[in-house]
Amino acid sequence: MILDSKGKLFGKISIIDILVVLLILGVAGGAFYKFSKSGTPGVFTQLDKIEAVLYIEDTPEFVVQAMQKGDIAREVVQNAVFGIITDIKAGPSVVFGVNDQGVWVKSTRPGYISLEVTVQGEGLYGNNGVSFANALFYVGKSYEMKIGNGYVYGRIKSLKKVQ
Repeated sequence: MILDSKGKLFGKISIIDILVVLLILGVAGGAFYKFSKSGTPGVFTQLDKIEAVLYIEDTPEFVVQAMQKGDIAREVVQNAVFGIITDIKAGPSVVFGVNDQGVWVKSTRPGYISLEVTVQGEGLYGNNGVSFANALFYVGKSYEMKIGNGYVYGRIKSLKKVQ
């Protein structure tokens, strides 16, 4: 008989032991599948040094006072850290509107500026964007960002791997 009176398979292995081993194998297989397919870096994955330039086209002038070199820049929704601020460049604000002739024109607003904030951090550089803290980011996409103590809406102007 396959099961004996003590509940052992072929008189050697308990059915409970077999179920526990199958459960452990199932959990291990699920974890392997999740980490190999999700783009999540593994424990021994070497991260790339990434330089990102963040562009904010129109923000109040006082916001730049809340940012300084050495502060952390992060994306707010996914709470992903881009890195440490290495440079801040201010310029005239950029806004678009319709003039009296109905033509779209570029102009500026008093009391507002544009910013280019350069940050360096660690992420995974790939063909489909850069992954910071397991979230993918792309050039040109708009994000809510906390840069230093400033809160802004802007875009990623460039992403590059640094040696």
